[in-house]
Order: sequence, then C-alpha cells, then structure tokens
Amino acid sequence: MLGEIYLNIDAGITAKPVNVDYYSIKQAVVGQQLGQYALNVPFALTKVKQYDDLVFALSDIVNQLAKGSPFYYVNQQNVSPLNQQLGTYWLATWLTSSLKLDHGQHPRNKLINAFKKQQQVFRSKVALLFYQQQDLSIYALHQPLLNRILSQSFEDSFGVPYLTASDAIFSYLAIANQGISYYLLLWQQALAQLIYSETLSASQAQEIFDLIVVNEHHQSLYDQLSAVFKHPMDFEHLLWRINYVGTK
Repeated sequence: MLGEIYLNIDAGITAKPVNVDYYSIKQAVVGQQLGQYALNVPFALTKVKQYDDLVFALSDIVNQLAKGSPFYYVNQQNVSPLNQQLGTYWLATWLTSSLKLDHGQHPRNKLINAFKKQQQVFRSKVALLFYQQQDLSIYALHQPLLNRILSQSFEDSFGVPYLTASDAIFSYLAIANQGISYYLLLWQQALAQLIYSETLSASQAQEIFDLIVVNEHHQSLYDQLSAVFKHPMDFEHLLWRINYVGTK
C-alpha cells in the first residue's frame, strides 16, 4: 500500500566491503503512484554499524513512504521540517528495542555513540554562533571571541579545551548546506527518545506510529505531541517535560 523496496543483497564476491545504503527512486503520491526505494545490504550483517544502519534505513523509508498524502496533486500542504524526521528516529528507536538489538550497551559502543552525539552537539553550537554574528566581514577582529566561546563549548562536550575552535566553522559542509537547521536533528532525536519513553505497550506503539509516522491529518508538531502525551503541549510544557521526566 505504501510502495516498494527493491532489495539488492551483495553476495560478497568482491573484496570491497559493502555498506548499507538506500535512495529514493520515486516519491509516493497518493492516488497517482507508489513510492519506490532501493536498499543495498551485505549478504551477512557482521558489524554493529550495519545493524544500526539497516534499522535506520528501513525506518526512514517507511517514514518517507507514509507521508505520500501531502504530495497529492490537489493538496497544497507544505511538509514542515520541524517534524519531518521525527517518525524516522522514533521508529528506529522502537525497532531497535523490539528486536532486542542491545549491542549498544557494550562499553565500546557506548563510547562511540557518546562521541558522535557530542560531536553533533558541538557542531550545532558552532553553526548557531556563526549565524548569530551580525558582521564577519573583518573576520580577524571576531576570531579571538569566537575561539574563546567555542573552546568552552568544546570543553563542555569533550573535557579538554580547543584553543583554535573557530577553525571548526570551516571544517564541515553542514554549516553551509543546513545552516541553523543542523540543530533540528538533535531536537528530533531528543523528542523521539522522549516519545519512546511513553510507549509502554504494543497498542500505544501502534497509536504513536499512526500519529507520528503516518500523520494522516497533517497535524502540527505540537498537536502531535498533545495527542501522544494526552495533555495540551506547547514549547514551555515540552521543555518542562524534557527536564523533569528523566530524559536527557
């Protein structure tokens, strides 16, 4: 009903390692065409990253295919970036738990995941600070202040100072490609974890799947969260819940 996934399983004939990757072939358009994705996977999953990548790939494919209705040719609804990937992160979290893929509890994997998360946090702060500047035409005048602020941000994440931290502004493409919306991924990951912590049964998971992934009625983010938490939700209430229900 949603679409098709073309599965390419590598037989491992070549010596080159095969990673899990996927891409869209056709966008789902309700009443017009089924969506199509191509999914490439190795013959056997032998690494933790391959498991994680496959779960995320399937979650994102389902999340994207389920959102075909806004692309119906008589529909003028815009797809909001605020909750576009929220369904992907929630579904990936739920699947990982349901399939009992608890390899993330290994100390080495915990360390790797913590590093990735803090790298994303630091880069988000870099992007935020960069776009907060009114004028960087004479960069040398602002560089000492940027170094001081970003060095503290780096130390907050990794425990050591980074004296030339402003160099990070030029070290990754997302600051230009995604800009301030680089923060959105962190925000949606945190929301997905918060929503997952409220899912205690299969019936609740089905309800949340319909609300967050399918979202047939095109509800806004806060309308979705109000339905999930059974309480009127706005930005202030959401921050309170994040801070006081034990969710990082």
